[in-house]
Amino acid sequence: MKRSKFLSLFLLFSLVSCGHEHKFDTAWKSDENTHWHQAICEHTEEKQDVADHEFGSWTVIRQATEEKDGSQKRTCNVCKYVEKQTIPKLEHVHKYDKNWTFDETSHWHKPLCKDTTEKDGLANHEFSDPVEYSEAGYNFNKKVKKTCLCGYSVIEEVENSSIAEDLVYDYFQVKEHEIDNDEGLLQVTGKIKKGGFDYKTSFYYEYMGSDDVLVRKKCSYIPSLTKAQMPDHGMGVQYTDSKYTGPNSSSDYKDKQFILSIKFTKEELHLIDESIKKYGEQPLYVLASEHTHTFNCVPLGPDGHKSLGCTCGHSETITQEAHDYDEWIVTKQPTKEETGYRMRYCKRCPFPQTEVMDKLPA
Repeated sequence: MKRSKFLSLFLLFSLVSCGHEHKFDTAWKSDENTHWHQAICEHTEEKQDVADHEFGSWTVIRQATEEKDGSQKRTCNVCKYVEKQTIPKLEHVHKYDKNWTFDETSHWHKPLCKDTTEKDGLANHEFSDPVEYSEAGYNFNKKVKKTCLCGYSVIEEVENSSIAEDLVYDYFQVKEHEIDNDEGLLQVTGKIKKGGFDYKTSFYYEYMGSDDVLVRKKCSYIPSLTKAQMPDHGMGVQYTDSKYTGPNSSSDYKDKQFILSIKFTKEELHLIDESIKKYGEQPLYVLASEHTHTFNCVPLGPDGHKSLGCTCGHSETITQEAHDYDEWIVTKQPTKEETGYRMRYCKRCPFPQTEVMDKLPA
């Protein structure tokens, strides 16, 4: 009887237990290893869908450096649990400037970090083949430039190598300059070093043009023209009342300061101005293949001139002789409405001859 009663109670308990259904939260619960759905009925210890995390790829939050740790994270694709991890500091690697540092003998990359004085790539210079080098300034000999891969260069003067085929005879040491853009003039004040030149002297002015290329302009000495009449690269010695005048004898040159006015284009004047700012005042210099006596001639009018002596000091008196004219210089081009005119000068004296040029045909 007792056994039958116990069995009846057990069956009743079993029927009650099997009739309860657990309820679970739809949101995921998780720890560092797994995730699950937690029971929300009175049996909270119950779990459903327990499984290991399914992580995606690591994402860097902060890059590690030599000074600080970095960090990264990854997320479970199912429950969205986020795992974070420290990225250890980077090992120190010496860093060097990519640009070369150099002295007269060697070159290297200097260190950028503070814990080393080591020079990377330290080596002696290896120069390229020398190339001819030009620079603004008065130089008797040619120069060549040798350059190392690091950028260090050496400029050497080649002895007994004239910068021009002719020999330097004299030069005008410039003390100061003035640029008149309105008139298109470079006016230089200074002195002739040895004290003499004549109307056949070749003057040359040097300046650095674009791309640091040396420009040498021949300047023609043309007296007695107004500023407006002066052609490009024409030159006057001293001027007053807008007329160019020159010294009358070689003694007028020596140890005296005067002005040379040279006509340039606006583009040339701009380059000259930039060159002077960078390299300083540049002298004019005089080239002559050899010195031949050129006598100081005094014009006697249209019929001729007479000579009193050479600028070098050699004296010789020549009686009157006829003018020997140079080529014509057009100072005003003729048009259909107006006549033009041209001028030429005696090769021995500054006497000018003027000729009217007919109007152009209609």
